[in-house]
Order: sequence, then C-alpha cells, then structure tokens
Amino acid sequence: MQARRWFAFGMGAVALIFALWLFFSLRDGDSTLSNAVRYIGGEAGWSDSSAAGVFERMEKYRKKGRYDKAISAGEVWAKKNPDSSASGWIYRYLSALYLDRSKSDREHSEQFLLQSALYRDRALKFSSGGAGELQPLESISECVGDLSVAQRCGQYRNSIKILDRMSALLNEDKDRLARQFKPDAEEHKQVQCLSDWTDATAARVRKKLETSGCE
Repeated sequence: MQARRWFAFGMGAVALIFALWLFFSLRDGDSTLSNAVRYIGGEAGWSDSSAAGVFERMEKYRKKGRYDKAISAGEVWAKKNPDSSASGWIYRYLSALYLDRSKSDREHSEQFLLQSALYRDRALKFSSGGAGELQPLESISECVGDLSVAQRCGQYRNSIKILDRMSALLNEDKDRLARQFKPDAEEHKQVQCLSDWTDATAARVRKKLETSGCE
C-alpha cells in the first residue's frame, strides 16, 4: 500500500509537468518533456514505445505552433489505443493543449475550452491513483473557469469536486502514516505539502464561486 501511494505522488508530480508546465510555458527545453516521457513510460510499464513517441511528436508540433498537428497526433493515437494506460496521459496532454490554444486563438476560445474540459473528463476516468494525480486536472478545471464565462460556474464546481476527492485521499494517507511506527519522513512531507495546497486552492476557488455569482 505504501509503495502504491508513494508511486501515485511521483506520477502526480510528472502529471504536473504535462499540464501546468504546458499551458503556463514554464520551460522551453526539449529534454524536459523527453525525460518526463521516459520516466512515465518506465514507471507505468508502457509496453508500446509508440506512446512515448506520440508525446514527443505532439510536443515538437506544439513548439512550432502547430496545435492542429499536435492535437491530431494525440487524438489518433488515443482512438487506436482506448484501453492503454497511456491514454490517460494522452488525454491529459490534449486537455492542456486545447487550454493553451484557447489563449492564442480568441475567436475560437470557447470551442477550445470545451474540448479542454472534455479531455479533462476523459483523463479523470484513468485517474485511479493518489491525490497528486488529480492535482493538474483540478488546475485545468480552474483555468477553464477563469477563461470561460459560459463554463465558469460549472468548472469551478468541478474543481471543488476534485479538491474534495483529493482531501479524502490525503486524509487516508495521513491516517495510514499516523498508524506507522516509523513513517517515511519524505512521504509525510509530500502529503502535508499537497494537503496545504489543496486547502489553499479550495479556499481560492470557493471565493471565485462567490464573487462570480455562482452561489
């Protein structure tokens, strides 16, 4: 159980690379994505190397501003491999790409935000790990709410649902660690850090719901 939870936090950290890093453009190095893809592929046990290949191909297109090509590559792969564990990561990436695209194409922004939310929902179906795996999906929901007037209230509420799920999972982790004679110090730190982030984010999103007239 401990190994599974610790793995979930590691995967959640990598998921953050594919979501937050993509649409906030925090990094601009080819090695970042390649290293993350290799890590995910190894930890998740992907047997099909084409999954890693499509990630890298999508990112190359994105860096050239070819969002249509990047998105098409991911959608085609996911359609051919609907049951692959890698599909969840492809959907995560597609959601982030549509979100990123909505910022550069204001004319079709609402359409792209709808697609971002759609792939966020598909990615959620593959999220069976710990709270860390849900973190980037909450961030996508909140960002869609920030950018879309039409979806604002609904996406903020989706954020709260994800945050509530994260809180429940984190409470389970805290209870488990409390029962251990000598809990792992690093895991305890990770759990507390993510718990603090979850509480602060929930307070922020609830404030947005209130100020947006959603409640």
